[in-house]
Amino acid sequence: MFEGDETIGLTLSDAVGAVIGTPGTAELTITDNDGPPVVQFSAVAYSVTEGTAEAIITVNRTGGSNGGITVAYNTTTGAAAAGSDYTATGGVLTFEAGETSRTFTIPIADDFDVEAAETINLELTNAGGGATIGTLSTSILTITDNDTPPCASDVTSQLTIVRGGLTQNLITKRFRQTVTIKNNSGVAIVGPIAYVVDSLSSNATMFGPAGLTSCAVPLNSPFANVNAGADNILSNGETLTVVVEFTNSAPPQSITYTPRVLAGPGVK
Repeated sequence: MFEGDETIGLTLSDAVGAVIGTPGTAELTITDNDGPPVVQFSAVAYSVTEGTAEAIITVNRTGGSNGGITVAYNTTTGAAAAGSDYTATGGVLTFEAGETSRTFTIPIADDFDVEAAETINLELTNAGGGATIGTLSTSILTITDNDTPPCASDVTSQLTIVRGGLTQNLITKRFRQTVTIKNNSGVAIVGPIAYVVDSLSSNATMFGPAGLTSCAVPLNSPFANVNAGADNILSNGETLTVVVEFTNSAPPQSITYTPRVLAGPGVK
């Protein structure tokens, strides 16, 4: 049990046949051989998935469990925002005699935003009852997003797509094609906009695609980003142009594919 050094007062009295000299009193110090209890977070980092009602954080006590001790805890804003991502939390944990761990909870908000993982800073301060705070006086809670990114819409049927002829660059040997895309839908189409090369013939490869479709049908097809201007909108009657290139050892007329156009958030 950590209790600090303790003293006992010693006094000589009622001498018989003698005189009590100086000093007639003394003090005996009992040096404590138990170190102070240590409180700290149970981990360097914690994680919780958005949509979970609350995160549970554990604080451990080591170095003996005799007697009661206290420690204050609180949250501070990291990448996550208090009020919208979580509820700011603070208080005091009390360890009764024999208790070696306590927990506190942090309410987690569930929004509908597609976002990166966000963090909350955790801190222990003001240990009481003779306790000290260990090396894990701070920790981080990471909130993992549970929202699925939106998927783009196939707007091919609303457009007129005209593919120019394939011309070969004599230096790179790649075949180049200019494609015009005109909006005939009667309404504006909101970008981002991607020109998808679907079912490309096996004898050709699209050069330098922006990526592969990952949620929109068709899956795993290469696409090129289409510049829809600063407003990122393809207005009714507006025409856009995109250039695609292919590598191919066969005659250019052997390069075949089905053109598609995807629009909206999640053009991937």
